[in-house]
Amino acid sequence: MKYLIFLGFMIGTPLFGQMIDENALFQQETLITEAPPLTNTPSKGVFLTGKIQSQFSYALQKDKLTHKESQATNRFSHGIEGDIFIDMRQEEGYKAFVDVGFLITAGGIPLLHTFIDPLTMTSFSVIETNTIILQAKEAFVDFPLFHLFYLRLGKQYLAWGTTYFWNPTDLLNRERKTLTKLTSTREGIWGIKLHIPYKTLLNWYTFFDMTDTQTLENIALASRIEAVLGNTEIGLCGWWRKDWISVYGADLSSRFLDWDIKAEGSVSYGDNRPVLQEDILSYGPVTVTNYTLEKITNAWVYRIALNFSRSWELWDVKERLSTMVEVFYNSQGKNDHLFENPTKTQVALLSGAYVPHEYGKWYGLVSLGFRKLFLTELSSQTYILCNIEDKSATLSQTLTYAPLDEVQASCGVVWYTGEEKREYTTTETPLVFTVQCVVRF
Repeated sequence: MKYLIFLGFMIGTPLFGQMIDENALFQQETLITEAPPLTNTPSKGVFLTGKIQSQFSYALQKDKLTHKESQATNRFSHGIEGDIFIDMRQEEGYKAFVDVGFLITAGGIPLLHTFIDPLTMTSFSVIETNTIILQAKEAFVDFPLFHLFYLRLGKQYLAWGTTYFWNPTDLLNRERKTLTKLTSTREGIWGIKLHIPYKTLLNWYTFFDMTDTQTLENIALASRIEAVLGNTEIGLCGWWRKDWISVYGADLSSRFLDWDIKAEGSVSYGDNRPVLQEDILSYGPVTVTNYTLEKITNAWVYRIALNFSRSWELWDVKERLSTMVEVFYNSQGKNDHLFENPTKTQVALLSGAYVPHEYGKWYGLVSLGFRKLFLTELSSQTYILCNIEDKSATLSQTLTYAPLDEVQASCGVVWYTGEEKREYTTTETPLVFTVQCVVRF
C-alpha cells in the first residue's frame, strides 16, 4: 500500500512544481520547512564556517556529598570540541555540504574495538584510549531536478517533528536529544530526502532511510505531508519498514492569545521497542535471573507530546522573559523499579528496552529564560526535566555572557535530584559544574 501512495505522489509531482530559490530552500536545517519565495537568485562558492568550544567540567561524587570522610574522588575534565562546516554551492541550488565534528580531551576517551581473527574466524575486543575523535556528522549533496523535485542524498540530520524535546513522530534519527547538549549539532543518518513544495501552502517530504542497511528490501520509508491553514500548520506522517510495525503520526503548530502551541503524537498497533521480562530460575539452592525480550503485537501504542511557549515583555524590554512547558505521555510507560538493579538497567539499555527520558509514562519539561539580565550581553536559561511518576528530575541552570554574536562564555550547574535509585538519580555524580567558551566563525 505504501508504494502505491508513493507512486501517486510521483505522478502528481508536476502539479507541485514551482520556480523557486533552491539556495534558500536548502539552507534550512529542518526537514519541515515552508517553500521559499518564488525567486531564483544564483550563488556560487565554497564557504568554510564552524564552531569551536572549550569546556571544563567538575563532577561531585554522590558519596563525597553525603559522607564528609569519604575517599571518593571528584572528577574533572577538560576538552575542546566543535564542528567544521564545508558548504560548496553551485548555481540554481546545486550544493554539497560536510559537517566534520571533532573532540579533543585532556584525559582521553576509552573506545571499544572489535576485531576478527581471519584464521580462526573468532572475534576479540580491545579498549583503546583516544584523545582525538573525528566524526562525519553530515555529508550530503543537494540536487534539484526540473525545479520540481528537491533531492538531498547522503548522511543528513533530519529535524522531524514540531515539539521541543520529545518527538514521538521521529523514528528516523538514532541520536536522541539530551538536556545537556540541546544546542549541539547531532549526527545524521544515511538516506535520500525528497521534497516537493507547493508555494507556502503545502509540502510533501519523503525519506528513504539506508542506515545500516545492505539490502533494498530493508530500507525504511518515512513520508510526511503538511499544510498551512492560516496561522496553523498541520502535518500527517507515516513510517514503514519490512518486518517492522508501521507507525503513523500527526502534528500541529499554532498560536493562540500570544501562546505558541505545538503538539505531535504517534500511534501503532504493536511496538517496535522490546519489553524486558525478568524471570527467576531456580536450580536447587541456586537462583539465576534471566532476562528475555518480548515484543508487543496485539495492543495499540501511542505517544504524545504537547508544548506551550510564550515570550513576555519585562521592564520595557520585549521578549525579555521566555517560558515553555512541555509534557510527554507514553502509553507503554513503566514504573517497575528498573533502576534499582544496575544489571537489569544495563541489559535494558543495550537491548533498546530502555530509552532515556521515555521509559516512564509521564514526563515534563519546564524552561525559563531571561535576556538582558543586568547587562545587555548577559542571559540565563533554566531547565527542569522530570520523570513525574518516579519523582526524579534533572535541573540545569546556565548563565551566558555574549559580548559578540560569534563569541560567548557560560557557566552552569546540572543537578540530578529526587528519590533514590530512580531514572535521574542513578548517576554517581549528581552534581556537575561546567564552564565553556564558544567561538563561531
